[in-house]
Amino acid sequence: MITSHCLEELHTTSLLEDSHSDSLSEYAANEEKQLIPTPTTLEIIQNPRQARACGYGKGDYRSIDPPPIVKVLDTANQSQNTNNDWIVCVTLWSVDDDGNLDKDLTKSRLVGNTVGESRYLHDLTDQPGTYFIFPSLSIRLPGLYKLQYRLIQVFSPDRLSLLPSTEVISTIFSDSFRAYTSKTFPGKSKPTILMRFLARQTSDIKSRNL
Repeated sequence: MITSHCLEELHTTSLLEDSHSDSLSEYAANEEKQLIPTPTTLEIIQNPRQARACGYGKGDYRSIDPPPIVKVLDTANQSQNTNNDWIVCVTLWSVDDDGNLDKDLTKSRLVGNTVGESRYLHDLTDQPGTYFIFPSLSIRLPGLYKLQYRLIQVFSPDRLSLLPSTEVISTIFSDSFRAYTSKTFPGKSKPTILMRFLARQTSDIKSRNL
């Protein structure tokens, strides 16, 4: 399991890479191409539409509605790759009324499991694929938001390191959605057919999160 410490290291590494020279950036890009021989991207299967803000109390978490779902897509041959070393990390961004990104508010406003492990599931047409589902995410305060998803390859530690190394493969943002107060929340929508179908194939998605 990837710990929060590992994710902090990933974030720090990204900041350091931004300060390197252009030649080093080109070298890193070439290395990435060698590690990832095919253009692998994320595809959003189910966007969040709304949320009821849960505040800062304990035990009253209301999941984002509907649960966000993303899928891995190999754009080279349109086949669905599977890889147990992939994870997806979610961050929360505030946006303005025009949908432009404002601030990363993950630490202060996003609650729940923000690291998703890959699930090999079949869709409604019986096509297999690698999915990442986030049924337990909640937002503390009202506002207009987007979720950012980062597909990350995790490599086993070598003899000189105690922590696994990581490589960000693909990044994508959700559509904008609003978190409401309890008084203005329009009500939870019914679970989508796709969400129920995927949930039947895994035992760790609770019905209360649908």
